[in-house]
Amino acid sequence: MPKRTYAPAGSGYINSNGYHLIAGVLQHRARIEELIGRELLPSETVHHVNGIRHDNRIAGPLALDERGRLRSGNLELWSHAHPRGQEVGPKLAHARGLLALYGTPKERERYAEFLKHVVHAEVAETVEDD
Repeated sequence: MPKRTYAPAGSGYINSNGYHLIAGVLQHRARIEELIGRELLPSETVHHVNGIRHDNRIAGPLALDERGRLRSGNLELWSHAHPRGQEVGPKLAHARGLLALYGTPKERERYAEFLKHVVHAEVAETVEDD
């Protein structure tokens, strides 16, 4: 069994997998939860950009970079959720969920504008019957 490495006095410890814990709480997850104002979902993980698992530095709020990565300092929020199949309907439903969780007000507004141009099946059937 690997020997436990202790962080400076009173600041928790580094576990055998290299993660920093304080009072049994993984600090990389706690830091991101503080930034987003909620607990992480089971489908969300925190990635250490530089690969050092106990380096939990942040640099202000989470920001979306030019490559679409949501990050602050050395921490990135990753989501592993995705809809089943390739049908558009479930993907649109999934997109609504993503926008609700991560989208800016402008992105949600843009999506709502897009939906105005999508004819739903019930409406399409009524139009065809006329």
